[in-house]
Amino acid sequence: GNIADAAMPVISQWANGWHGLDALLNPWNVVLGLAVFFLARILERFILLIISMRMIW
Repeated sequence: GNIADAAMPVISQWANGWHGLDALLNPWNVVLGLAVFFLARILERFILLIISMRMIW
């Protein structure tokens, strides 16, 4: 449909009734999420280490 049409304000819809929760069943999504989580923690530790080393100097 035309997205400028006032009678049809919805421009997208879910493909199924799961509303996107089916993405949790894909193991690669879980692996990528865990990788981002742990890499962010490692980066935080690295930044804190650099900051603490600067305070020593």
